Amino acid sequence: IYFSLFWHCFCCFFIKMSNHFVETYKDATKLFTEAASSAGAQIKRESIGIMGIENEDLCIDFALFRNAGEESPTKLLLYTAGTHGVEGFTGTSVLVNICEQLQKQLKQSPLPAGVWILLIHAVNPFGMSWHRRVNENGVDLNRNWLEQEEFEEKKKLGADALYKKRYSFLQPKSVSWFDFFFLRGAFVVATNGYHATKQSLARGQYTYPEGLFFGGVELQNEPKILLNYLKSIGVNKESKTLKQVHHTDIHTGLGAFGHCTYLTPTSNDEIFLHTLFKAKKGNGWHVECKEKNNIGYKVVGLFYVGLRKWLCPEGCQWTSVAEEFGTLPGLKVTKALRNENFLWTKSPRCSNEEKFKKNLLDSFSPRNQNWRIGTQKRAMETYTLLFKH
Repeated sequence: IYFSLFWHCFCCFFIKMSNHFVETYKDATKLFTEAASSAGAQIKRESIGIMGIENEDLCIDFALFRNAGEESPTKLLLYTAGTHGVEGFTGTSVLVNICEQLQKQLKQSPLPAGVWILLIHAVNPFGMSWHRRVNENGVDLNRNWLEQEEFEEKKKLGADALYKKRYSFLQPKSVSWFDFFFLRGAFVVATNGYHATKQSLARGQYTYPEGLFFGGVELQNEPKILLNYLKSIGVNKESKTLKQVHHTDIHTGLGAFGHCTYLTPTSNDEIFLHTLFKAKKGNGWHVECKEKNNIGYKVVGLFYVGLRKWLCPEGCQWTSVAEEFGTLPGLKVTKALRNENFLWTKSPRCSNEEKFKKNLLDSFSPRNQNWRIGTQKRAMETYTLLFKH
């Protein structure tokens, strides 16, 4: 009977966490701002100047936790969600759970002096609202963090040879349920190799504005809003007090179903996480540097790389990780992305409109209850380790 009672309480706790999943930006931002406000955060909403699918004002929401009277941090724990729009609903749930945990913690004791926690919701509010991976300009914000001369250099170099060769496959003039996508996709993988194919198609390209993984021709409005806000609270290269930053960016869609992979930009970030997770080794705590090109792939213009490059002051230990929760096999995710992109760029009123939209949302935010419970459990375990560090 005691075990049954324990199991009931355990399941109820994690089911409650998984119930923070919603499917619209309007619901997500309301859920987040209410949870952050209840926990005592200082909230700032920055509009991107565009309306959403429900005619709502699209905003990036900042929730800052700090002690009264503190003007600059010595340590910052930064969480971001919604960089890839439609992936953001898992991030919403994570951030709401963090707010609820902070509300309990702060009732018992304040944050340590100089320690700030910043939660940024909906880095790409347009993508969340319209269920797209890209922003209002069709730009992948996780390929966009480049200097202007880097954009020009990438444009001159052109897209990867394999991407060019398979562009018509990724961006067809028409889409049919009988276009043998999986057979053709399997042929591309078989002839070029899995990792080479993944690297070539997903690394980012700056040639085809309507194509998948387009990084843009200039820094977008959303990154500028983030940079301006962070600089305004003292997170910048000129800071004399900031000594430690950890940035976690929540993503979904890469890796095995329900499996969490911690993707780091450098080997130093990887070492930091291995040290942090040493007690968890062997229990699915998989850390991978993107340079190794195993589950992940080498990408230019990454969000967490650009943020560190432009804001990290001298002498500050700044670590970054993309906490990636796997959903469907790669070809299924690619097909969902291709079909939705075709719908948006070529045929917004095609007969499969609702099906294509639903498939994309399901590819990045599965309705499977075990998946939702598992992702939230792992995300909160990770947050707890980082908070205590």
